[in-house]
Formats: sequence, structure tokens, C-alpha cells
Amino acid sequence: MANNGNGMTVEDRIGRRRAMLRWFFVAVLVGLSIQGLALLRWAEPRLLPVRAVIIDGEVHRHSLAVLQETVAAQLTGGIVTMDLAAVKQALEALPWVAAVSLRRVWPERLQVRVIEHQPMARWGGDGLVTATGEVFRPDPNTIPGGLPQLIGDDREAERVVARYFEWRERLMPLNLEIATLACDARGAWRLALHNGIELALGTDSIDERLARFIQAYPTLRLAGLPVAVDLRYTNGLAVRWAEGGGAVRSAATAGEGLSRGRS
Repeated sequence: MANNGNGMTVEDRIGRRRAMLRWFFVAVLVGLSIQGLALLRWAEPRLLPVRAVIIDGEVHRHSLAVLQETVAAQLTGGIVTMDLAAVKQALEALPWVAAVSLRRVWPERLQVRVIEHQPMARWGGDGLVTATGEVFRPDPNTIPGGLPQLIGDDREAERVVARYFEWRERLMPLNLEIATLACDARGAWRLALHNGIELALGTDSIDERLARFIQAYPTLRLAGLPVAVDLRYTNGLAVRWAEGGGAVRSAATAGEGLSRGRS
């Protein structure tokens, strides 16, 4: 049996190292157990409950009480175990809420940032639409007044909104504003302007037809007050005039013998 001169054999040294390794593993297991108990303690809702919900952002359409109640209904755990996805989903289900971000603030607060929809027009008979074409339907009592009216299929909202902005710019030099813009199931477009004039553009060549109206409008306005202008012709337009001392009359411009377009 070999001896290293200090009274310890090779077997003694190996046994000592094994004992040190055993104590090391015991210490690691004890440390992990302590950490596990600490995590379980933190996960216990009674020990780390959410004591405050802080709501910020530009919130006008929903009361803070409604937002607080919506959050509270989803707080089934403590600050560690609460389901943030469920809180976010519940808040974004509120009609005026566009987006929500959540943040835990240790040790006992939840910070909620709410972004509301910004409507640019009424949509159909019961909804609103944003500038990006997102349709939402809030409580009718919360719908603001003074907005233009857009009408169409919800799936076409983005296209209708884009047309509104495009045509609004084209009509602006004439001091005309769009009060109503509608696209029906066939894809036929109609406009009602703020001064009461209704335009029928149909389904084809709608940009060219609107340009025809813009070109003719100054002359039409000098002749009287048009009530409706039908632009669904290949080489002109038909006008229905307001009554003024006589029967409602119709007229055609931009050429003799107008031919009706496809639609």
C-alpha cells in the first residue's frame, strides 16, 4: 500500500475525495430545495397578491371602474401566477379598446396601458371604423356625432376607407365634403356630399367618373342646385335639379345623345 509521506495512502485520498463530493451534492440538493420552497412561497396568491392595478393611457370611452372590474375578474392568482394573457384578452374584448400592454411591478402591482380606438367615420348602421379600416361596434350611446358615414361589407372596410380619403382630397378644392360613401354588394359606389348632392358612380371607371363630375361641377353649380348626378354613362352625366319654380327637370351634359355605360 503506497504512502505519500504524510501518513495517507492512495486509498485514503480517494476515500476523502469521495466524501467531499458526497457533501457537495448534499449541499446542492439542500440549496435547490430551499429555492424551490421560496418559489412555492412566491407563487402562493395569499402571500403575494396583486394589491393595486394601475391603468394609464388615453382612456375616454370606458370608465376606469369598468376597466378595473374587467381586470379584477381575471386575477385568479398572485403577482407571479396570474394569467396575463387572460387579462389582456378580456380587456381587448371591450368594444372601445384597441390594444393593451401589461407589466408586473414588484412586489404587488399590475400596470395596465390601454389604447382606445380612434374612429374616423360611422360604419353601417351600428358601427364605427378607424383610419386603418378596423370596424368595431360599441354601445350606440358612446358613438360621437359629426362623423361621415361609410357603408359596405366589413371585409371591404379598408378599401372603403382608402377611397374616402382619396376622394375627399380630390373634392376639397371645390369645397365639397363627403357626408356618405357607400359600396354595395355589387361593388357599385354612391356618394352623398355635405351640400345634399348625391353622386352615382357605378362599378366601372369610378375614378374617371368622379373626375368628370369635378370638371363639370362649377358649370352645374352656376346653372342651379343639383340634387343628384348620375355618372354611369360612357360620355357624360345626367343631372336631377332641385325644384325652383317648376317641376324637377333632368339634364345631360358632355355631349348629345348620351349612351349609358355598363353600370
